[in-house]
Amino acid sequence: MKRSESGDDRVMLVTTVKDEGPNILEWVCYHRMIGFTDIVVFQNDSFDTTERTLWTLQEMGVIRYFNNNFRKPWVRANFQNRAYRRAGRLPEYARAKWCMALDGDEFLAVNTGQGQVQDLIGAVEDADEVRLNWRIFGNSSLRRLDKRMVTERFTMANEITLPARYPMPVKTLFRTASYQLPGIHMPKRATSGDRVIRNGSGRLIQDVTVRGFQVSDPEPYGLAQINHYMVKDSDSFLMKSARGSSSHPDRAIALDYWKRRNVNREEDTTLAHLADAIRDEVRGLNDASGGILVRLRHRALRSWRQRIFDMKEQPAMRGLWEQLV
Repeated sequence: MKRSESGDDRVMLVTTVKDEGPNILEWVCYHRMIGFTDIVVFQNDSFDTTERTLWTLQEMGVIRYFNNNFRKPWVRANFQNRAYRRAGRLPEYARAKWCMALDGDEFLAVNTGQGQVQDLIGAVEDADEVRLNWRIFGNSSLRRLDKRMVTERFTMANEITLPARYPMPVKTLFRTASYQLPGIHMPKRATSGDRVIRNGSGRLIQDVTVRGFQVSDPEPYGLAQINHYMVKDSDSFLMKSARGSSSHPDRAIALDYWKRRNVNREEDTTLAHLADAIRDEVRGLNDASGGILVRLRHRALRSWRQRIFDMKEQPAMRGLWEQLV
């Protein structure tokens, strides 16, 4: 896929991550592949190779990386909001025409044109915001962590019903001229009161009814969707449970979270069929790094397996895992 190189058409992507060593390389490669020109990553408190991977990518000129740790380790704070405030002050934000904030387990899937973010922008060119719906992916009946990519492993997701049960406009692609900074779900500090807001099918947001997780749009993923790999396999969910929520430090991620979000009702291979193209991107960056990036990913997988093994020795975590499987 052709990557946009136009200096007048810069699209920024920003994220915050923790302990994403096995997956962050895939995430960066995929979003570069679909046309994001500036990728900014904030990291905090990772135990695996996440930080080393991000440093390597920054040294290669692929991303901008920032450590987002708090100097006072006892402060329990919202790392994401802190990161996005910092992002709004960056030169990359000032240069970009469009911006999006995604989590490390969220992938933008564009369902129009050639699948590029520029195709989505062209389809909603009058909009200040494009609020996109999640498509929630379950564990696809996988229990164990393995070395395959996230986008090829997990292909079972929520079904599309009317009104849709799970789709909800939760992540936003927006014009930087219209807002001062990104937010976890929507941009913040609008620069004017008169804005055009569309959804994932291109409809004006006021023409779509959203109540909780019910949305009236008959085409919730018409132009694009956010593939949200919330739980992954049972092993990886233990890691997620131990890590906790980045935006809600007091929110428990346990069995109830799994039951609500482990959705495996309908196949969606939107990104799985791009596996070869994503692997080519990974291979290209790895070659440019002298093989460092893939070695770091393999080291992260080993550290995850050891930590998962150790957690299963703890009665509470072992009990949770047995309930998951």
